[in-house]
Amino acid sequence: VMPFLMNVIAALPLPSARVLLALRDADRLDLVAGHAAVTGRADGRTAVEVQTPDGETLRESFRLFVDCTGQKPLTLDQYPFRSLVEAGVVREAVAPFADPAEAERVPEKHAERVVEVGGRPALKLGGIDIDRQYGVVGRDGRGSDRIRDAALPHATGVRPYSYGLQACNETARMLVNAWRKNPLPAAEPFAVA
Repeated sequence: VMPFLMNVIAALPLPSARVLLALRDADRLDLVAGHAAVTGRADGRTAVEVQTPDGETLRESFRLFVDCTGQKPLTLDQYPFRSLVEAGVVREAVAPFADPAEAERVPEKHAERVVEVGGRPALKLGGIDIDRQYGVVGRDGRGSDRIRDAALPHATGVRPYSYGLQACNETARMLVNAWRKNPLPAAEPFAVA
């Protein structure tokens, strides 16, 4: 886990921090604690709803709203290589519950994310399933030595802590090491159907 749990979870360039502090000092910027969700866009404005830690719901509309929450994992239906999905080479990322009774405690709003895998309850994570070296995991539960996928929207369900250049460097190192351990055969013939 350590290579992906970087020292810097969120970073802001110093000049940008100075601008934000100046805007706040000029009463042109407010900081509101809570979970923000974009609820709509119309007439050049963005409607936002914020659930505060004390349970209050704030609704506001902004001319400019910057969403910095990062990329979301895609669903298996959105995976661009449909033939891999249909052939069972790629499957949806899920994590089995350590204690099957915990599946019963999942809040109702997330109940559709609970599925059964191999006779055990599991939680859909989003994105596709990958192994430790980014090999895609198929319906049979085995990782591929030939097909690797390190795209953040594809892998972020399994690898949610992928930040910046450090993560890119670590991911590249892992991929190269995996290829070195299991190189592809040279000049293997192939056919296109």
